[in-house]
Amino acid sequence: MGVIRRGLNQPSGIALDRHGYLYVANYNARNVAVYAPGLDRPVRIYRTGLTSPSDVAIGPDGTLYVVDGGILGYDSNVVEFASGSTAPARRFRIDQGLIRAVAVDRQNVLYVSYVTNGGVEGEVNRYAPGSTQGTNLELYELGAGTFGVAVDRAGDVLVADSENFKSYINIYPPGVTLPSMTIDVSSDSNTVRDIRLTHSGRLAVAMGAYTTIVCFACSGQSRTINVTTDGVAIFPASL
Repeated sequence: MGVIRRGLNQPSGIALDRHGYLYVANYNARNVAVYAPGLDRPVRIYRTGLTSPSDVAIGPDGTLYVVDGGILGYDSNVVEFASGSTAPARRFRIDQGLIRAVAVDRQNVLYVSYVTNGGVEGEVNRYAPGSTQGTNLELYELGAGTFGVAVDRAGDVLVADSENFKSYINIYPPGVTLPSMTIDVSSDSNTVRDIRLTHSGRLAVAMGAYTTIVCFACSGQSRTINVTTDGVAIFPASL
């Protein structure tokens, strides 16, 4: 395991593509830096069209999705970059919503989690490949602490939420608006910032800014790694 320090400035979200390249959203630097496997300096930097990137996701086709302005204020957007291009292909926002996180499934369908303008409810929209018009999944039991989102091979949507000193992950099967399962991941850090899920059922959860908890949800095991983090990434080969 190596350590990357070069090119980082308040990293707020990370993702890995199928080739093992690491994408880091640098909130203060207003860019997304890309690191090749084994290298500690960026090989590519996305700057155009970004002001405060806070989360990233990469589709199987190489499309990069960046949440821009997703931490403070409600002027947040999703910026899309075609594979191999550092120029934005398109961008969109959600009216009356603060975008928090993005995830992409195996069919290049995009999922976007956000909270409403009043900061009362959490929502998730689904976008067909290339579309900027989303469908609200109308998921229940999501509040103002809604953050990370993930999708498994079966199409289950996982959404992280933190409220009233509790942190949990709701699991919604395809077409179902009520969670079939809720996983309690509460800790002293209190806030879930990011989640990733492997095909084997291992769930990686970034908690607050100080602790990453890696939960093996299917087996009931878990372990805690003390690090400073706002994001977590899993190599796609393990999905």
